[in-house]
Amino acid sequence: MKRILFVTDARSTAFPAMSLLAGALPLERYRTTIAVVGPSPGHALRDDLAHAAPHATLTLLDGALETDEGCWDKIDELRGKLILFCERSRPDLIHTTQLSLARLPWEGPRVVTATHDLLTWTRITNRTPGVDLTRYRAEVKSGLEAASVVVAPSAFVARELERNYGLADAARVVRHGTVPAPRAVAERGLLGIACGDMDAPEDRLDLLSAVAGRLPGKIGIVGSTPRTLPAGLVALGKPSGKDLFALMSGAKIYLGLSRYDPVGLEVAAAQAVGARLILLDTPIHRELWSGAAELVHDPESLANAIRRAAAAPRPPRPAFPRHPITTTAAAYVRLYEELLGGAEEPGLAA
Repeated sequence: MKRILFVTDARSTAFPAMSLLAGALPLERYRTTIAVVGPSPGHALRDDLAHAAPHATLTLLDGALETDEGCWDKIDELRGKLILFCERSRPDLIHTTQLSLARLPWEGPRVVTATHDLLTWTRITNRTPGVDLTRYRAEVKSGLEAASVVVAPSAFVARELERNYGLADAARVVRHGTVPAPRAVAERGLLGIACGDMDAPEDRLDLLSAVAGRLPGKIGIVGSTPRTLPAGLVALGKPSGKDLFALMSGAKIYLGLSRYDPVGLEVAAAQAVGARLILLDTPIHRELWSGAAELVHDPESLANAIRRAAAAPRPPRPAFPRHPITTTAAAYVRLYEELLGGAEEPGLAA
């Protein structure tokens, strides 16, 4: 049995993505550990991991994320912790979503999946992060060059990585999927669900706020919200994945308005429960959801799309998600076996 060590963080969608992947890998072939760097996962994320991958082991490494200001000295310390953990647990393969952490004095194969790239985020959102981007680019480039394989969740992200970091080998594309939706339904009297933080301009919930007062029903917001919301919008906090599925099952529409959503787990979950998808017109949304969603550009097109979706019957729940996690897992199994075929016991590099 091969041992896979996932290294990820609990601040982004990387943790639920790796939880779903760990749960979909064949148990007779892989033993999985999820090592979390940065802030510890909360109760909702731990519950999601227990539900998605009950056989996975969770360990906390603390440390800093590569998107944190002044992180690089702390990340050097984190690499030391990670190596010590590898010496104890002896993984056959390391799979990280922290791009710079693939640079390790470790002989085993390393897979990097780019669930976030700060250079792409900066270009798309036109925002300036607190991180030194010159240092960030150098550290991430070093990590990607040290990886055995670099994976992107979409062709758009793959092109961005190749452009930003001049990769010698093209990134492989493995789209991230979701599980079939459970039958639980949370009826809140909501017409639709939107995911995002109201204080994050890249999530474009300002488009929804601009038309909230003239919509045909209430829209629930999953994410950070101010105490007072425009009439027609309802704060739902940050539910677990299971509770989010139930909320989406009780609503008719899902609104995905983020300009930068490289993994797209919430959209995949909404499609799996049969919600009508209304998404911001972005390259990622066009690539992943063309033909399955109505794409919008501004408040007026958003309001019109919501009114049309409200008047139309709810489509039947699909038998299978458009992007199933089983397809994602099968692609990673092929990749793991390619890298592990005939490999010797991994250890510290000389």
